[in-house]
Amino acid sequence: AGGLQSKSNITTLTQRGGGGLIQGSATIGTLDVAGDVTYSSTGTITQGYVRSNGSLNFDRNTQARTVTNITAFAGSVLSDRNRTVTWTNPIVLSGCGISDVELELGTNITIDIATV
Repeated sequence: AGGLQSKSNITTLTQRGGGGLIQGSATIGTLDVAGDVTYSSTGTITQGYVRSNGSLNFDRNTQARTVTNITAFAGSVLSDRNRTVTWTNPIVLSGCGISDVELELGTNITIDIATV
């Protein structure tokens, strides 16, 4: 599996294995991750999916950015320890419970429970 580095806007990125690094102010329309993606960009992710064995990490850059919609699946990792992401909509857990995913979202947070 290979790696990807981008500072450009991306309409759709499907990452299946390997690593990815998104930098600068790049935006992503749809991000579908089953590999490891480090999101250092200040740009928006409109729709994101973090699949089993996928990891989406926002910890490398402490600048603000926005994620409009994100869905996590069992066995996925979503990390924003520095709380730099504005989550426009709640994080959706698809086909799994909170114990099935690794959410590193900092401290003193609120979790809103709703049926999808």
